[in-house]
Amino acid sequence: MTKKELRESFRQAVFERDGYRCAMCGYSPPAEAWAGLPLPLDAHHICDRSKIPFGGYVRENGISLCPDCHTLAEVYHACGKPAPGYSSADLYTRIHSDYDTAVRHSLRIGCDEETVTNHFRLLDSVKAREAELAAELSQVADATTWELSCLDLNITDADLLLYGQGRF
Repeated sequence: MTKKELRESFRQAVFERDGYRCAMCGYSPPAEAWAGLPLPLDAHHICDRSKIPFGGYVRENGISLCPDCHTLAEVYHACGKPAPGYSSADLYTRIHSDYDTAVRHSLRIGCDEETVTNHFRLLDSVKAREAELAAELSQVADATTWELSCLDLNITDADLLLYGQGRF
């Protein structure tokens, strides 16, 4: 599948799941609005494409947003703090998904099921070490504790390191 086909498949899956309406405010564009460009809704990547394996082109990482709600969802990328109700966790909750689910489905774009299973076994090991490390340092787990935990376990896999960046 080409990248263009992957993007189109992602958009269609997200729009269909959300009933061709904004998943946040409920705006439902008239049928004729779909005939031209720009499209009346955006299939927004909840976790940035650069922070999830294979770009996160899976419906578990996407949400249909009208232009106004899309602007609110993008606030986080502009200033590092989400608009109220528009954090990644809020958006995942709205579509009944979460970061782990999105990563698992995204990995399936380019990996066989055994590789996905092994990837999540390693993730569980790093999560356990991260919890220990956060407790030792008396701090909340964050991207730094994730990276330190990977280093401590001699894990250099790019997708595993990326996981720590994508969830915060």
